[in-house]
Amino acid sequence: MPADFIESPRWDACFAYGYTSEVEYKVVVVRRASGVEKRNRAWLKPLLRFTITLGPRHQREIQDALAWYHAAGGMARGLRVQDRVDYKSCNIELDPTVNDQPMVETATPGVYQLVKRYQVGVDEDSNPVYQDRNIFKPVVDSVILSGAGTVDYTTGLVTGAAPGTTWGGLYDVPVRFDSNLPVEIEGPNVMSVTFALQELRLRVTP
Repeated sequence: MPADFIESPRWDACFAYGYTSEVEYKVVVVRRASGVEKRNRAWLKPLLRFTITLGPRHQREIQDALAWYHAAGGMARGLRVQDRVDYKSCNIELDPTVNDQPMVETATPGVYQLVKRYQVGVDEDSNPVYQDRNIFKPVVDSVILSGAGTVDYTTGLVTGAAPGTTWGGLYDVPVRFDSNLPVEIEGPNVMSVTFALQELRLRVTP
């Protein structure tokens, strides 16, 4: 990652008070006069958006949000958060195993990207229907591989692995602020704030 990302620590307190997690796919729907639709998928990968409300809270907790906002320079720097809706290679009620998920080879032979595969059923041609999500920010020391390989925990790239190697583990979401930080005074030492975070779409490298 470039220097515009806060790699450590993860902002754990951000989601401690409740939040809304929203997955977006950009699909353009064109409906003809007959009502027949044509759907054009503009994004291959989805993006996550989070809305967080802190408050009414003691001012100490709001100060923590202010510290992250200023350190990040608003929208300028990215940071790690853990989406408690989806943060494991498996169902969140289970423990990760080495057989949970595949890895996808990048443009460089022998270098793989961690992915999480969401698969449900088949299409009309009996092809499996699935979506691969790139995992760019695995949690340090959480990834287990079914074979040899070295994990880069800042990119989710794996080197030295054989084709067909699978993995399991935990991961964070790279995000940036996607709003201002409007703090409302509720009373003596009590404040509230609602703000948004947007997932960063990172490139698979090399």
